[in-house]
Amino acid sequence: MQVATGILLFAGTLSGFLQLYGIAAFLFVYVSSVGCLFPNITAMAMAPHGARAGSASALIGVLQFALAAASASLIGAANSGNALPVASLIGICAIAAALVYSILVRGAKHNALPAASA
Repeated sequence: MQVATGILLFAGTLSGFLQLYGIAAFLFVYVSSVGCLFPNITAMAMAPHGARAGSASALIGVLQFALAAASASLIGAANSGNALPVASLIGICAIAAALVYSILVRGAKHNALPAASA
């Protein structure tokens, strides 16, 4: 849902179809899904590494802040006065998330060895 919302936000903003209320609605759905997904994904990623959970949490936090700072800098540098830079970055991140998921998660499922029968 988050990927689809990001892509639709980008496409609607680029085409000029979405105006203020449409952009606000898509941003609400996108940010709401981020708030639901990030804590759960972080917990799932750290679950197998209980002894190193503190270090893993710190690393995830630093990466989130660094990516947020880089994203905000890119959007600020665009300085276009409309929602296109924000929508573009959200769309690019949505597509990147889908690609990373398909490469890492689905690729790991394909490469998993079948259980040996004894």
